[in-house]
Amino acid sequence: MSHDKKWVEELPSVLWDVRITSTTSNKETHFFLVYGSEAMLPTELRYQSTRVQKYSDEDQEEQRNDDVNLLEEHQERVVVRAASYQQALRRYHKKRIRARTLSIDDYILRQVQSQAGRNKLSPKWEGPYTITQALRPGVFKIADGDGRELANSWNIDQLRKFYV
Repeated sequence: MSHDKKWVEELPSVLWDVRITSTTSNKETHFFLVYGSEAMLPTELRYQSTRVQKYSDEDQEEQRNDDVNLLEEHQERVVVRAASYQQALRRYHKKRIRARTLSIDDYILRQVQSQAGRNKLSPKWEGPYTITQALRPGVFKIADGDGRELANSWNIDQLRKFYV
């Protein structure tokens, strides 16, 4: 039997797992953010959890009204938590960034642009080239070993310092 189409059968359970798993950024489940209460899991129904045993239709309407009234406040807390998480990620990332500087007459290697005729053992960098002009921060004009300037400008992300 072919396993190529098996993912279609598994997709509903994977989506369910995604919806009931709390996220790292805001510590809430997608289900809660949409419906204002946690999902009732099939195992809770099957084994009569405390939540199932304490359920009553009379109390449910009142509980639902309370949940609706508190939902906006809860959503605001989630937004604040998510913003805090993003700021922490930004600080973590900024601490580990090292500024790269290149200046005129530096020798550099350029990232290979064309993938034609290449394999996994082909070099990823070509050169050396020389920086001839800095157009703006992080953008350079380069020349090959014979002094011929290449037509395009190059971003610093596509260049790497070459040590002679």
